[in-house]
This record gives sequence, C-alpha cells and structure tokens, in this order.
Amino acid sequence: MDILPQHRAAEHVDSLAEARAEMRQMAALLAQTRAEVIGLAPPPGAPPRLGEANDTLDMVVIETERAAFEIMRQAERMQAAAVRLDDTAGPEYAADAAAVNEAATAIVMACIFQDITGQRIRKVIGALREVEARVARLIELLGIAPDEVQSVQQGVEAVGDPLLNGPSSPEQGGLGQGAVDDLFA
Repeated sequence: MDILPQHRAAEHVDSLAEARAEMRQMAALLAQTRAEVIGLAPPPGAPPRLGEANDTLDMVVIETERAAFEIMRQAERMQAAAVRLDDTAGPEYAADAAAVNEAATAIVMACIFQDITGQRIRKVIGALREVEARVARLIELLGIAPDEVQSVQQGVEAVGDPLLNGPSSPEQGGLGQGAVDDLFA
C-alpha cells in the first residue's frame, strides 16, 4: 500500500518540476517579448522610427510617380516623332517608325505598372502606421517606462547597420530625383 502513495508523490514532484520549468520558459519568453517591444519603440521625444519609414516610402512613391510621368512624356514624344517619320520618310522607314512606336507603347505600359506599385506601397505605409499604433498601445499596457525604452534603443542603435538607412531625402540633405537627373543631363 505504501507503493501507491510514493508513486503519486513522485508524479507530483515531477509535475511540479515540469510546471517550474514551463514557468521559467514563459518568464524568459515574456522578458524577450518585452525587450523586443521596447526595441520597436522610439526613444522618448524622438520621431517614431516607423514614421520615418513611412516618410521614406512616401518619398519613394512621389519620386517614382514623377519619374514615371517624365518617362511617359518622353515616350509620347517618341510616338509623335514615329508618326512624323512614317508620314514623311517614306515606306522604307515604315518598319523603323513602327518599331519606335511599339517601343514607346511598351514604355508607357511599364509606367502604368508604377501606379500599381505605388498603390501597394501606400498599403504598406498604412500597415506600418497600424503596427506603430499597436506597439505604442502595447508599451502603454505593459507599463514600460520611457527611460527603459531609451536605454534599449541606444543599445540597438549602437549595433545597427548603417546600410539599412537607405538614401536620404532632400530634406535630410540628400539629392532629389531632379538633382540626379541634372547630373546625367
């Protein structure tokens, strides 16, 4: 009869050990999650990092739209020149005029794709803004202090990859598309 209670006692000890191990793992996971949430937060007084990403993406969309508009404008000029060539140069140049016109049409069609890309980027911007709002709310719910956010952010910035910053906007002292175009003109 003593064997049964000892067996149950051993099971109870094993269950407690498993529960403690599970609790340790949960505590470690919560600590890791807390650190990751803190890493997502901007330092106190600093603009949100996702906000910077949104601004960068907005600039990408704007500059890409400008470039696509200019490309389409030039393609239309090519098409007009191809029509003039076809009308004035004679039948021996008809194939060349048609080729120029087809190439210009292909360019216009490729630029239309840019509009779809811009729409998708704007959706990503909306999603980033939603994530940013949720991270801010999570930080508030977890009761994370601003100085805790700042100390973690300083550690993250010290290890950060400068290549991930990407090109700078004209407001940040970088070149805009117009300046780049001028370099190649």
